[in-house]
Amino acid sequence: MQNNQLSGSVKYDLQDPIIIGGIRSMGIINSHITKPIMRMLNEDSSKITVMQTYSKYYTCLQESVRAWMVDPQPLLDDSALLFEDFVPIKDDVHNTLYDTVDEEIEFSTQQERSIVLHLPSGICQGMDGRSSTIIR
Repeated sequence: MQNNQLSGSVKYDLQDPIIIGGIRSMGIINSHITKPIMRMLNEDSSKITVMQTYSKYYTCLQESVRAWMVDPQPLLDDSALLFEDFVPIKDDVHNTLYDTVDEEIEFSTQQERSIVLHLPSGICQGMDGRSSTIIR
């Protein structure tokens, strides 16, 4: 029987602290930023108006990301709170992101998180080659 090259490749990648740090960093950002935003957007529209979204949540998003770019410690020690109304859900996946890891993985996580938070002004390159601004 021929070896499955995909599972062999994944197994190899999961031994690389840089890749593990990147996955961990994206998980932390997902837990503290992406999921709360998605929960806010999926909230019953009768509870959240467009003006509330812009004035309360959008401003909070900008301020929080700017603060975490300067001092990422709240993201690293699990004390980050983007929206008071939409706190991170601390399920098994979330808790695993904060398990103790070796120094090399912790360093890689911090480096990868820095790269993600410092992407230029929320400018996103689309599949069609056009750029669009998400956050200014």
